[in-house]
Amino acid sequence: MTKNATASEETSQLSPFRHLLPSKDWDRIENVSTSSARQWYEDRKNVPALKDFLASLKLENISQPYRGFTSDGTVIDGLFHYADDEGAPVHAMVDSALTLISLMSPAQKERTLFDSVEADEIRIWSNPEFYVNEGGLRLDECSRTIQSAVHDLLRSSLSASGYYKLLGCCQINDFL
Repeated sequence: MTKNATASEETSQLSPFRHLLPSKDWDRIENVSTSSARQWYEDRKNVPALKDFLASLKLENISQPYRGFTSDGTVIDGLFHYADDEGAPVHAMVDSALTLISLMSPAQKERTLFDSVEADEIRIWSNPEFYVNEGGLRLDECSRTIQSAVHDLLRSSLSASGYYKLLGCCQINDFL
């Protein structure tokens, strides 16, 4: 901040996207800052636009066999070639995952642990700001102990720069 700049001017300079965000008084986001994600969803799930969106979600592809992850539905055979050992810290990742699992409640385990990546619950999972399905963990609904264990797993699974980028995404998500 320059000597003569105000805090408001500095914020405006550092976050030029602010004008794109709706006013905190906008009725569509009323109480969002004081509600949990679940409360906000429960209060708004019958708003016509959200209700129509949720009703429009189609699970038609669930009946199709799992073919892999794609960006557009087209599988590209042979895109990735993996070595038997790429040097990943597998033991540290497994230890971190087992620690996390040991801290979860039975209900959290039921929403999070599946026998296969082909499980329907994994195939329909999404991460919007409102509930579409109950799968997985929402860190804002977890204890600090579980939040810490999740970050330990991520830290053990990513490079230092990858984890740093992930933290930046978490901060942006929390900020917005």
